[in-house]
Amino acid sequence: MVMQMDWMQARWEREASMRSDAANKAQLRELEHIRTKIFHSRKPLLLTDSAEHPPTGESSSRKPTLKTFLVIARFIARMRLSARSWAEQEAVRRKLVAVMEEKRKEKRSKGFRVVRVEDITSSVA
Repeated sequence: MVMQMDWMQARWEREASMRSDAANKAQLRELEHIRTKIFHSRKPLLLTDSAEHPPTGESSSRKPTLKTFLVIARFIARMRLSARSWAEQEAVRRKLVAVMEEKRKEKRSKGFRVVRVEDITSSVA
């Protein structure tokens, strides 16, 4: 029960952080910047407000700056930390699934009792 509560708490925290990250317009602008300046992609992100900051032809021809690479490095570091913490919670989830499966097997096996033939003949006679 405690493991389930810990796992659900971690899941809740992960979902809450994902929601807050998605709502954070500064991070979305950074992603838009990465998309246009580094990857030179014109395909808009689904979550961005591209009408606010339309890409200009002049800025897309410049080389990426140090700030751009630092933003990317920070993003990668955050993703690695999140993945590491989520991997721990995934391990807990797998343990919970294994325990639940074992409980189901025990419950099923209780319904199938092995009865020896000698026991049946001795009780009938």
